[in-house]
Amino acid sequence: MFCTTIPQIWRNRLGAGTSKKSGTEESREKGKAYLLDKYTGELLDKISKAELRETVPVPAGVDINEWLATNTLSFYNHINQIYSTITDYCTAVTCNNLSSGNTSFTWVDEKGKKIRMSAHQYLELVIISVEKLVTDEGTFPTKYDQEFPIHFQTTIKRIFRLMFHVLGHIYTSHFNNILELGELLVLNTVFVHFMYFQMEHNLIDAKELQSLEDLVQAFNL
Repeated sequence: MFCTTIPQIWRNRLGAGTSKKSGTEESREKGKAYLLDKYTGELLDKISKAELRETVPVPAGVDINEWLATNTLSFYNHINQIYSTITDYCTAVTCNNLSSGNTSFTWVDEKGKKIRMSAHQYLELVIISVEKLVTDEGTFPTKYDQEFPIHFQTTIKRIFRLMFHVLGHIYTSHFNNILELGELLVLNTVFVHFMYFQMEHNLIDAKELQSLEDLVQAFNL
């Protein structure tokens, strides 16, 4: 069983921080505004990246699966909340591309069949798929006498990979919408925390991370 309480860190007031790494001229020419200093320099108020990173290791006496479950649910909730605010801009018309940057939108169904689809279709399937997983008692047990399934950590890695794709699409295709909505601080904080957590627990393959490698470098993570 795992606790569904959202970590205290997400209740902190949002503000500004600093970052030493800046976006390159080449990236700016390609329209990657999210790499600029004035955007990557903004994090949580009253908390440093070092303090943020301290929240990701498994606390003493806590079961690893309990820790992964609680934080995965928290990340899903926050990323889904951010995505829900830009769904009016992420439509079958505006996001009908089959790829974005180094990411190709290919869905693998239950039979292992690969299906190329638009970004809009892919993200909708991602949200639906992850929602089913995190609300499934057989996968994320909440009762005291239940145990985590044998392949639970494999499932966690799949969820992190899919949610990373959502974050990637938001940054690369809807960054201006995020700025207009005043959600930059929230998005940046979720991203940095998400990346520190997956780095600590080795949840995403290096190949998958290449699509936002420049953003990781810009945040100096």
